[in-house]
Amino acid sequence: MAAQVVQRLPEGDEWMYEVKFDGYRALLLKHGSSVQLRSRNNKDLTRMYPGVRAAGLRLRAETAVIDGELVAVDVQGHPSFQALQHRSAHPGHTILFYAFDLLNLSGKDLTGQPLEQRRAHLPNVLGDSGVLLSEELHGTVRRKGQGRVHATRSERGLRRTETLSCRSLPIRGSPEQ
Repeated sequence: MAAQVVQRLPEGDEWMYEVKFDGYRALLLKHGSSVQLRSRNNKDLTRMYPGVRAAGLRLRAETAVIDGELVAVDVQGHPSFQALQHRSAHPGHTILFYAFDLLNLSGKDLTGQPLEQRRAHLPNVLGDSGVLLSEELHGTVRRKGQGRVHATRSERGLRRTETLSCRSLPIRGSPEQ
């Protein structure tokens, strides 16, 4: 799940680009009426983010495993890692979960499928649950020039990610959006 930091993002049709949020990478695991949030080190984050857990319960799937990122955003939509770490000191921030990838749906392992096929299920699964889709940025890297960007390539079902840090812009799903 961890991204490799590079000086320049790769270009080409095999790459997909997404906003890199300033948050915690996590898995959201739903099984019936149970939802867990797990860090990339397998730490249970569920009790720390009750709003995200509640959104996970509203997913349109009985079971699902979603790879995404927990993000704290201010009223202008700017992410803040500090606010995510110290939520009580930043009561004006909203905690969101952005979905990057769908790894398992209804008990079926999807990791053998190409990334694009797995992501194609996300809009239907997320619905109006409150879990947000990390949308693909269309165009070339040179035209993006905004925020931090993930470049992702799917190889035999694996998700490879590299990032480049740039300036931060408001993100979709923030309170003002």
